[in-house]
Parts: sequence; C-alpha cells; structure tokens
Amino acid sequence: TFTGLDFGYYVMSPDVAGTNVERDAMLVNVIKQNEDTVILKSVFPTVDKTVENKNHASAQVGDEVTFTLTSKLPDAAGCGAYIFKFKDELSAGLTFVDSSVKVQIEGEQGPVDAQLYTVTKDTPKKGNLVIELSDYLTNYQKYVGNKITVTYKALINEDAAALDKDNPNKATVEYSNDPTTGGTGTSNPSIVHTYTFGFDIDKVDGSNKQTKLEGAVFELQTEGGDKISLAQVQDGVFRPAKKDEGPVADDQVKTDSNGRLQFVGLKEGIYQLVETVAPDGYNKLAKPIKVIISATYNDDGMLNTWKAYVENGSAQDGTHVIEVQNNKGALLPETGGMGTVIFTIAGIAI
Repeated sequence: TFTGLDFGYYVMSPDVAGTNVERDAMLVNVIKQNEDTVILKSVFPTVDKTVENKNHASAQVGDEVTFTLTSKLPDAAGCGAYIFKFKDELSAGLTFVDSSVKVQIEGEQGPVDAQLYTVTKDTPKKGNLVIELSDYLTNYQKYVGNKITVTYKALINEDAAALDKDNPNKATVEYSNDPTTGGTGTSNPSIVHTYTFGFDIDKVDGSNKQTKLEGAVFELQTEGGDKISLAQVQDGVFRPAKKDEGPVADDQVKTDSNGRLQFVGLKEGIYQLVETVAPDGYNKLAKPIKVIISATYNDDGMLNTWKAYVENGSAQDGTHVIEVQNNKGALLPETGGMGTVIFTIAGIAI
C-alpha cells in the first residue's frame, strides 16, 4: 500500500523476491486519494511434474517409470524470437530412456511432430534433460493458452538400490522474458520423488534363536510366483537384475555366517520368499513366506514411513528384518518319493 502520493503518473515495478521471475512494469494514474487495487497483468509459465500420475512412486530396479511435465503455452506476440524449454534434472538412480519423449498439445488429435522440438541430455545418468520447442512463434504461438504435456520414461538403475533412498526428479521451464536483450526467466521447480525398498532375512534355529544359520538358499518371487532374477550388490546383498545383465547363480543367494541375507531395490508390494536349500541338519521350509512392503507419504511426495513384514504379521515403522526359523528333525517321506518305494518293496516281501 502506498499513501500520501501526489496526483499523477507512477511506474509500478513489482519485484518478486527470491525467484527468477520478473514482472512487467505498469503505469498507474493516481487521480484520487483512495486508489483501487492494481492487478498484476503478467502471467508467467509454470510447470507441474508427476511420476506415474502422482508426486511420488516406488519402483523396482530395472523398471521403467513415466514422468509427465505439464505447462501452458505463453503468448509471445511482439517478440522477435521466443525461447521455451522444459529442463529436467535426473538423479543418479534414474536413467533416461532414449526416444521415449512425446509432446502433446491440448485439442490436437496426435502428438507433436518430433521435428518441432529438440531433446538433449548431459549424461546417460545424472544430468539435465532439456526439451526445447523449436521456432516457437511459427509452430506454437497459434496455441496460446493451451496445455502442453511432455512425457518420457526413465529406468530405475543400480544406483537406486538402497533402502528408502529418495531419487528426486526436478523440472523447470525456461522462457524468454526480455525481447530486447534475449534474456530468459526460470519457473519455480516442480519436484517428484521415487523410492526403492527391501528387507533382510535373519535365519535362526527354531528352538534357540541365538543360533544363526548359514547356507540357507532362497529364491525371491513376485506375489504371483514368478521368479525375480537377482544381481549381487555386495556380499550377502542382492537386487533385481536389469535386462542387460546376467543374474547371479541361484546357489549364491544364501545366508552368511551370521544368518543374514538382504534384498534391496524393491518396490512396494507383496513378495514370496522360497527356501530351496535348508541349512545342513535342518528341515527345509514347507511353504513360501509372504513378505509385504508398504509405505506412506507426505503431501509433498516425500516418504513418511515404511516397513517390511510377514503377511498377517505386524511391524513397527522402519522395521525390515524378517526372522526365518528352521527346525531339526526327520521329515516323513514325500508322496511318490523313494521312501514309499522302500515301504512298498518291504510290504511285497512280507
């Protein structure tokens, strides 16, 4: 509010502190003591970013996730040239998928011809991805005010294979804001978050839980029973293998001398843990163990809480250690196994 001004013309030049946004100066004619409110007439480009149509997602190493950038096409009338770029900063856990960019303008039936924009990236992994609209005045000025949507895919890579590690992805738009000097402004960033999770196995003796069991071999499966191919991160730590890498041998996925085995790089969901080889002197588990990974998020997409636990069990937030017990003792012979053959022969002899 300005008071005590003499009547006359004043230049009002808004200053938006803390941002790169500049607003047009306005000429205001003060002709009375109680002047009406002056409405800022400038509208500047903004961007809204989502991952899988939300501000957060959980994904498994090797998965491809879809990112969406949305803005409105600004009015560039009177400019000799106009720059409009989507700029996206990928974290180290995300790898841009080449040729996955699609641009769509509201009201148009098909996507924008790929020759009408350019796509550049700094590095295959961490770096800036830039989608620039080519010859804006010729190709896009006619769509002023229409929504423009850019989608692309990124691969969750091995750098994301850590428990509850955030893989943020930040987008802005850069646009011309001074036709006389060619200067540009940058919108406030829009940030989304992508997480991976996992769990540990603690293999113990069923009668003495202080005794840790080495050498139990496990297979990790989806809820539907499909085997998940695994790659080794380090001793005793495994993640889902990517399409371009060979999985480790099945017998390598086993508990160490401390009875521990860890899986990382997993998304929220239900998994089946199948024991294929029991520790020496112990019975193999009769059925798979179902492990559930669940998470909650804040309004801004940042992770709030998460946990991994056995189906029908409970766990405190942050818990991700699954205790698995084995017992000693003899098992009855399986139906159709050698045990029944021996009994059959003995019966015939009698």
